[in-house]
Amino acid sequence: MKNLFFFITLIFYSTIGHAGGGIYEYYININGSWYGNVGNPTLHNASLATNLNLNTDVLNIGTRGINTWNDGGCDVSSANMNYRVYKQGNPAPTFLPISLSYQGMSGNNKFWNNPSPQINLLAGLTEEGTYVFEVYFDAPTNGQGGCDPVLYENNGGGNFIATFTVATPLPVKYGSINVLDLGNNQNKIYWTTFNEINNDYFEVQHSMDGIDFEVIGMVTGNGNSNKEIDYAFIHKNPYQSLDYYRLKQVDYDGKHEFSPIVSLSKKSTGNVHIFPNPTQGVLNFNGIQEETKVTIYDWSGKVIRNYENFANSFIDIQDIEAGMYIISVINNDAAQSFKIVKE
Repeated sequence: MKNLFFFITLIFYSTIGHAGGGIYEYYININGSWYGNVGNPTLHNASLATNLNLNTDVLNIGTRGINTWNDGGCDVSSANMNYRVYKQGNPAPTFLPISLSYQGMSGNNKFWNNPSPQINLLAGLTEEGTYVFEVYFDAPTNGQGGCDPVLYENNGGGNFIATFTVATPLPVKYGSINVLDLGNNQNKIYWTTFNEINNDYFEVQHSMDGIDFEVIGMVTGNGNSNKEIDYAFIHKNPYQSLDYYRLKQVDYDGKHEFSPIVSLSKKSTGNVHIFPNPTQGVLNFNGIQEETKVTIYDWSGKVIRNYENFANSFIDIQDIEAGMYIISVINNDAAQSFKIVKE
């Protein structure tokens, strides 16, 4: 048994690690199926799912992690999963890093993983076709004891590449959604579509807080179209200085989806500034007063974070998914709304 352990150790040392340290296991759970290099099918060349429906399906990354080893003064200090999703044949975007949390150690082995938040690989996709899910793991070290400054786990030098196919695209692909103050106590909500499938109509919805919406009108859709179409709706006598709007797009068969939320502030706090934008994880706030309410919405309108009496100078959003977010800042009935990009 001792000789077998020594033999296995030599394999790790010579193939996926360097003197002083290495990564000996990766694992990732996607929609309940495990992939990895120890006891699970490899992620590379895997077909994750076929004929997905963007209206109803999800393709979630759950638990993801690696196990590392070190000796001779080498110490692994952190770990990350890096991934990107793109349509086959299209240019590949930059990788999105996801931090893995330190879970403990046994001997010279350290364990790193992160089970949340779940990451839906279908988020932001609008078209049918074959998509690439590309992944690699890295583990920065102290660079001592003969180990490299950064250890990598990939497909022998190339990244792990899996695929999935989308058969049913979203019924409506939006170009833009905006709201404009026309004066005379009227707001104009206007939007553009690039593609429509079985689009019956749009419900225009309004909210005073970005959470509870009511229907204020309806605009007829164009059924099926692959050209750019402009729409508009006039909201007369909006309720307050900060107004939120969204669209509920309804198909002929009654299925529906919601657009991103847009907002319009007519009375601004004026003093709040949020930076950097884009950000990789930390948002700094200048000009925050007492009893300020800060709410972070994702692009679909879901509340991600809510702070009733925010008094800090920053918010750490490293654990939320990359994408566009809306941050509402309300103080003494005055408000500001910010669009923030999380890289």
